[in-house]
Amino acid sequence: MGYIPHNAILDTSMMVLYTFYGYDEPLLLSILNNYYSPVSIQNATVSAPFMRRNIDTLTINAQMVNPANFNIEVKSIIRSLDGSVTDSIPLYDDGNHDDGQAGDLLYGGYLPPFSMENEFSVGIKMTDLDNNVQSLFADQARFTTIGPIAINGYYEVVRIPPNKIYFKFELRNDGQTKTAENISARLSTSDPLVSSILGSTQNYGNIDPGQIAVNQNNFGIIYSSLPNSYNIHFKMDIYSDGNYFWSDSTDVLVGFQNITQNLPETYSLKQNYPNPFNPNTTIEFDLPEASQVSLKVFTVTGEEVATIVSDRLSAGTYKYQWDASRTRDLASGVYIYRLQAGSFSQTRKMILMK
Repeated sequence: MGYIPHNAILDTSMMVLYTFYGYDEPLLLSILNNYYSPVSIQNATVSAPFMRRNIDTLTINAQMVNPANFNIEVKSIIRSLDGSVTDSIPLYDDGNHDDGQAGDLLYGGYLPPFSMENEFSVGIKMTDLDNNVQSLFADQARFTTIGPIAINGYYEVVRIPPNKIYFKFELRNDGQTKTAENISARLSTSDPLVSSILGSTQNYGNIDPGQIAVNQNNFGIIYSSLPNSYNIHFKMDIYSDGNYFWSDSTDVLVGFQNITQNLPETYSLKQNYPNPFNPNTTIEFDLPEASQVSLKVFTVTGEEVATIVSDRLSAGTYKYQWDASRTRDLASGVYIYRLQAGSFSQTRKMILMK
């Protein structure tokens, strides 16, 4: 055990609880804190649920409760969920660490950028200097350096007259080493023409680094009326094991001028639009039958820069939005996009103009 109070009664009580009940240290200290010390924690927060590796500094705050005005020290204990990393930072109540005003019992401190990918829990360690008592309030908040998980594209699955459209959204893990586990996403929009979203929360399972995953069931919208060629702005909140970590948004182009209830008769790759573009463009293609589909983007010298689709799709017409700014720092110029579906292959040119 690392944090053992020096009070004899507290030592004995911890030994009894540890021996007969098998509590681990964080839980032990939380139980004993409630019994022996009037100092407690109201809540702890982090400034952002996602921390960009080697870039972001995280602010950690802890609102303490200290009615007896004991002399206390407060630290934040950072632990990776796989147990590979443990760190700590001091928290201050001096008004200089994003902690409100000095003496208001809101403690704050800064966690410098991390280089590794992982998911972390934030605990708060309190030392009551007057009574020589230590307490650890475990797992008060969480953040991650995995990913980020972002929207890769979307495609329309089916329209059900008179007022329903179903979509699938692809998510991409932009991380390099860690799998994002048990991913789910909640779709929302403030567009006044969309009356409701069907299946607003969907599961994606685990997403490996660099992998693209599609929602297991469909998102759907019910609309009152939509004009031809209309953009709906969607926001997506993304979770891992039920913990909210990432957010992304995209515009979905809904066109009604060429709606047909019939399946396409031939394979076809359409010209992207808008073209030229910066940074978003839409690529549409037709599949007369279910096919294993690959849609990729290349430089004019043949270097692959993006995989937009890599999946088996049913027959139908599909629209994908590609955001060139998410791929890497691409220069202005001509790019090639290629559709492969079964034995069919077709390429077209598009122009990125910054």
